[in-house]
Amino acid sequence: MKYDPGMTLTLDLAADLEHQVLQEARRRGLDAESFALDLLRESLASKGSSESALSEGELLEEINRGFPSGVWARYRELVARRQAETLTAEEHTELIALIDRIELANAHRIECLAELATRRQVPLRVLMAEMGIQPADA
Repeated sequence: MKYDPGMTLTLDLAADLEHQVLQEARRRGLDAESFALDLLRESLASKGSSESALSEGELLEEINRGFPSGVWARYRELVARRQAETLTAEEHTELIALIDRIELANAHRIECLAELATRRQVPLRVLMAEMGIQPADA
């Protein structure tokens, strides 16, 4: 089968798995589709899928991929509750999971940035400056 970037993939999930996905997505403040896509991306990234197999355009997509606004809203809400010392144990677990997802996504972005810098034969900081990406303050 030839790859079609506009292709839609439909999955039939067992009822118990569908329930788990819906429940976890709701707990994280995401729609089920966004949550499932995030899980697939994270799983494929953790399997050691090689960034070098991606085209430059795909690397750019990975670098620019962000989380839906609902994820960031929930993250800010949980951080605010932590700062106000009103975070429940369940919310604390959720916050840790969100932080882990964000860190994994950022690590993946950096890997893609490094691969793109290597391909373009420019230092990473130069590429980041060209793309308007500011390094975090150390």
